[in-house]
Amino acid sequence: ASFLTPASIKAGVERCWSQIYGARQSQLKLSISSTMRIQVRADGTVQSAVFDPPLAPSLQLCAGSVIAGRFTTGARTIAIPMSFGR
Repeated sequence: ASFLTPASIKAGVERCWSQIYGARQSQLKLSISSTMRIQVRADGTVQSAVFDPPLAPSLQLCAGSVIAGRFTTGARTIAIPMSFGR
């Protein structure tokens, strides 16, 4: 089994962004910047994940599926800065 990593989570959220916003034909430029803060329990499971600033509900819902799994063991907080645009 592979463990979650900041890189795998960022890639997953990028896929969410593409699924939700990438297919829309629009002249409108769209970009976001947010930091995902993940609280990891001692056993490596995710206790909580929060985007600051918050993302659109559809994007947050998709991102929630990205963190299904576990990190390597050790309680910690992980901050993953993200920026997307089209």
